[in-house]
Amino acid sequence: MNRVLLTALCLILAQISLSSCEEVVEVPPVEEKVPLQVGNEWVYELSYYDTLGNVLNTSYQRKTVLNDTIIQNDTWFVMNDGQLVRNSSDGYVYYNLAGRQPVIIYPSASHGQIGYRYEYPHYSLWVLTTPREQASTLNTSLGELSCSLFTISNEYLSPHDTAPRVRKQEDYVSPGIGLVRTNTYYIDSNKLQERRELISYTLR
Repeated sequence: MNRVLLTALCLILAQISLSSCEEVVEVPPVEEKVPLQVGNEWVYELSYYDTLGNVLNTSYQRKTVLNDTIIQNDTWFVMNDGQLVRNSSDGYVYYNLAGRQPVIIYPSASHGQIGYRYEYPHYSLWVLTTPREQASTLNTSLGELSCSLFTISNEYLSPHDTAPRVRKQEDYVSPGIGLVRTNTYYIDSNKLQERRELISYTLR
């Protein structure tokens, strides 16, 4: 065997040896924050309150998984409001069509707090989502449910503001069910403005 061929063979064997020693990268598990399958449906009662805590009116909202589609080699689910959503290792996300990228709604336990900044013609918006580490039990019309709490702070800042105006939102998400309750408060207040409460659901 000539010297050139022997050298080439040694280089090939060295590359094989090095590649076999590469560290295996573990992919974080996907947490199913919201069960997504075509045909799944959630019905919510929406109650609106005045600043004294009186109910102004009530309406109902139906959320349904209509279809699924492939975007960038990932499966996304099409909701009846047009939103594209999926569960991922980062958490429960929706696909931002304008930015062509996923945006985290409910971060996974390993991801922690998440924030996004948006710029609009007359104001900027900072959205900060903070998960509570421990699950809590929530009394609902469907009984007691174990839920994770996600506190969402929406901070609005216009050019003439000296400080941002803050609207707080609380989302309670139950494993295997999805969003159970949303409390939305008046801007710069702890007074409840709207409550979305799950009253029935169907999972395929």
